[in-house]
Amino acid sequence: MRAVYIERDFQKSETVVLGKEKAHHLLNVVRVKETEVVLLLNGKGTTATASLVKLSKKEITMEILEVKKYSETSNIHLTVGITKKEAFTKIIKSAVELGVKSILPYTSQYSQSYPLNYQRQQKLIESSCEQSNNPYFLELKETSSFEDLTDTFKEYDVIVYFTPKAQDPTTKPKLQIKNDKILIIIGPEGGLAQGEEEKIQQLENVFFINLPTPILRAETAAITSIGYLLGLESCH
Repeated sequence: MRAVYIERDFQKSETVVLGKEKAHHLLNVVRVKETEVVLLLNGKGTTATASLVKLSKKEITMEILEVKKYSETSNIHLTVGITKKEAFTKIIKSAVELGVKSILPYTSQYSQSYPLNYQRQQKLIESSCEQSNNPYFLELKETSSFEDLTDTFKEYDVIVYFTPKAQDPTTKPKLQIKNDKILIIIGPEGGLAQGEEEKIQQLENVFFINLPTPILRAETAAITSIGYLLGLESCH
């Protein structure tokens, strides 16, 4: 269903008015018609179906038909070394579609060093939520240096790092998904430096996983890693 993100609460039978920017998009890009039903998202797990009552170039008036509250089904978080802009855009879009709760960008020895345009990224997250009908807005955190991530790592129950250098799986406990707060570590295009990987090895509750694939690009590694963990979740 065509979705629209609005940062507000919803009440059944109330009237909602969309301003010029969203009205322009729905009228000229999506080409909605009067009486059509759309999905409203507030990014906090509440959605509403709404009927379009009145259309104009400056605003769209709609009436809420039904309100629904969703429980969060995933507790997966992602930290990723800043990649080239196109790759980072793909990572954000995919993370939203796959239900990731937050992304923590970081700089490292081989990462890109440009400052993120957070206003642009928020717009990207919004459009990705609308495209995927995801009821929860992805949190994009402030960029950190890899050296400063140590304290952040303590916030998570399980840390997962996908690397070709992983230990033999028979020597490590098997990763099991329960209700843990999980952090996936993704390196930048150039990967992590040896010292950075050694720092990860010293962490508690860290799992090194080697998938039977060739070397993956950062955006492919992010998508594959998230899918891997979601697959484990669905088996429990």
